Amino acid sequence: MAALARAEAAPSSAQVFAYITDSLDRTVSVIDTTTDTVVATLDVGLPYPVGVTCHPDGGTFYVRLGILSVAAPPDGAVSVVDIATRSQTQVITGFWLPNGVAVHEDGDRLYVVESENDAVAIVDTSTNTIVDSVPVGYCPQAFGNFLAKSLIFADGFESGDTSKWSACVS
Repeated sequence: MAALARAEAAPSSAQVFAYITDSLDRTVSVIDTTTDTVVATLDVGLPYPVGVTCHPDGGTFYVRLGILSVAAPPDGAVSVVDIATRSQTQVITGFWLPNGVAVHEDGDRLYVVESENDAVAIVDTSTNTIVDSVPVGYCPQAFGNFLAKSLIFADGFESGDTSKWSACVS
């Protein structure tokens, strides 16, 4: 499974990068969209990076990581990646099988779908800590474009293999 997020390099720059996850390789590829070439590959070090979303300030992106162990939940995490240095700065743990991530358009909150908890966890992006959880019903899976006008979410139906990839563009 993979996911894609897009962010501009700087507000005055015409350069745009796409961030694409590869769950089998545990990596995020950085693609320069002006040349359609991979300019970097980041190893997030933990299994199943799938959901990805960019912070509206263009400085950070978040990658949903899957199951960390076969032990009882919470068993998932979210990687925090600095866009400028292309390095993982933190791993937020404590999610119950996360399946989707989205940043609110004001940038203050990160929402993480928790399938095993039937809820959405709310993360304060200034501290990268879980501050609340909202019950939403049985086995939620992903986010749509209701959080921000610029956020688009699509699943990988084009490939015919929905276990292979999904995409998020902002």
